[in-house]
Amino acid sequence: MAIQIDMFEVQLGAGLLMQFDAPDGCVRVLADAGVHASGYAKDHVKKKLPAAFTAMGDARLRIDLIIGTHYDADHLHGLPPIISDSAYEIGEVWLPPVANDTQLHAFDGLPGDADLLPLQLKGDDSGEVLKRYLGVKADICDNVRALEERAGSDHKAHRFAKRDGRAFDPDRAEPLQWRDFFVEHRNEARALIGEAGSSHADIDFDDQSEPLSKAELEDVRYYRYFDEDQDFGRIWASKSGLAFTQGLSLAHIRKRAADDAIKALALDAVVTAARARNVTIRCAIIPDGTPRRFVWSKADKRFEPNENGRSDGPVLTLLGPSQALVKKHWDKLPLGDYLAKVAFTAVPLKGISASNELSYVCLLESEEQRVLVTGDAGFVDFKPKRSDPFFPKLIDALKSLHVVQVAHHGGRNHSFYNGLLEAREKGGVGETYLLLSHAVQDAKRPSDVFGLYIAQVRTAENTPKLLFTSEPKLTNVKDFTALIAPVAGQKAEKGDVRLKFAGDGWRVLAHSVSVA
Repeated sequence: MAIQIDMFEVQLGAGLLMQFDAPDGCVRVLADAGVHASGYAKDHVKKKLPAAFTAMGDARLRIDLIIGTHYDADHLHGLPPIISDSAYEIGEVWLPPVANDTQLHAFDGLPGDADLLPLQLKGDDSGEVLKRYLGVKADICDNVRALEERAGSDHKAHRFAKRDGRAFDPDRAEPLQWRDFFVEHRNEARALIGEAGSSHADIDFDDQSEPLSKAELEDVRYYRYFDEDQDFGRIWASKSGLAFTQGLSLAHIRKRAADDAIKALALDAVVTAARARNVTIRCAIIPDGTPRRFVWSKADKRFEPNENGRSDGPVLTLLGPSQALVKKHWDKLPLGDYLAKVAFTAVPLKGISASNELSYVCLLESEEQRVLVTGDAGFVDFKPKRSDPFFPKLIDALKSLHVVQVAHHGGRNHSFYNGLLEAREKGGVGETYLLLSHAVQDAKRPSDVFGLYIAQVRTAENTPKLLFTSEPKLTNVKDFTALIAPVAGQKAEKGDVRLKFAGDGWRVLAHSVSVA
C-alpha cells in the first residue's frame, strides 16, 4: 500500500495530485490545476498527469475527485482542459460554496444550494445567471468609478473603454470581452491605489470586521435601481454626503468588484466543462466549528458523508469553509459595509478576498498518514471572533500532520500558522513536510510570518522539511535554509515535487530547488 503526492510547478499557482492505494485500485484526488501570470498554457498541468499516474503503477486516465479549492484563476485555470478531455474519466468535482451576492436574500437566512453560484451556473439558465451576475458587478464598477471622479481621482492617465456603443455590448459580449472589461477596471483601480506588479494580493486574511453600529446604520441610505430587465445594482451613501476624500477607498472597492467578476468567469469555465460531460458538482460546507467526514465508497467510487462508518480507501475530512463564513461574504458583497464605511473612516479600506477566505480546507488520511490541503485559506473561521479560542474539533483535526500544503503560497496568513501552532501545543507532533508553491525568486514569499512560524516549530527532535516548486529568494529563507530538503533529481530553479510513502516512511523522489 502506498501514497504518492505530486505538487506541480506552476509558478504562483497551485496543482496538487494525491494518489492512494485502495482495495479496488488507486484513488486519485486532484486539488487545483492553475497557473498565474506565467505564460503557461492551460493544459500545463494536464500534460504532467499521465507520468504521475504511471509512477504510481496505475496508468488509467481517471481522477476520482477534483477539488477546485477556491475560485481564483491561478487555481482553476487548468481544470477545464482536464475535465473536457473525454479520455479522462472524472468521478466528481467539488467547487467552492460561494453564494451569489448579487441576488436579494433574507437578512437572517443561511445560503442553501439554490443560492450557491457554482450550482446556479450548472443549471439550464446558466448563461442568464452569469450575465446577470456580471451585469451587477459591471454596474458597481461603473458607478464607483463615477464616484471616484467626484472625489477628484485622476483617471486621465488610463485610457478606459466604456461599456456603451460598439466597444462593449453586454448582451452580445463573449466571456473574453467581459473579462477584458473587468481587467481594465481592475487595472485602473490598482493604478489609483498605487499597486504594482502581480495582482495576486499578499494580504492578511484575518478579517474580523464588525457590522456597522446602529448609529452608523441610521446615517446610511441604501439606494437600489433597476434596469429594463429588472436586474439591480446597489450603492451606499451617507445622509450627509459621501466622504469623497476617500478616493482610495473607492478604488479598493472597484478593484474588488472587478476581481469578483474575473473569478466568476474562471469558475464558470470549470462548471461549463463539467456540465458538458455530466460530471457531478458538489459544494460542501461544514457547520460552524464541526468537521465533516467523507469515506471512500468502493461500490459508488466516490467520497460519501459518513461520520463513523468504515472507509474502503482514504478518508476525507472537510474543515472549511463554514456556514458562518459563507454567509459573511453573502451578506457583505457586493459593497456591503465597505462602501458605507467610506463615510466614516479616514483610512483607505482594502477589500478582503472572499475567494481566498472561502477556500476548502481538507484533511486526507490513509495508511495512518495525514495530508492537509489548504488552497489559499487562512483558517479565518477556525474561531468565531479574533478574541475567541479556536474551535476544539477543528484544532484536533490538525494534530500529527505528515504533509501540509502551506496556505496561500507561504503568504501572510496569521490565522493559518496560529492554528497549526495551537494544534501542536495540544499534543500534535507537528508537520514533517511543508509544500510551498510560488514564483521563482518571489519577492514576498515565503513571507516573514511564515519565517516566524518556522522559528517556533523547529526543534532538535522534530524538524520540518521544506519542499519548493520554485527557487525562493535567499533573503526570504536565510534563517532556515538548512530545513530545505536536498535536491532529488536534477538541480534547477523550478520543478515538480514528488513525495511517496510506502509503509516504511516518506521519501522525496523529486525536488529540484536548492539555495545553497
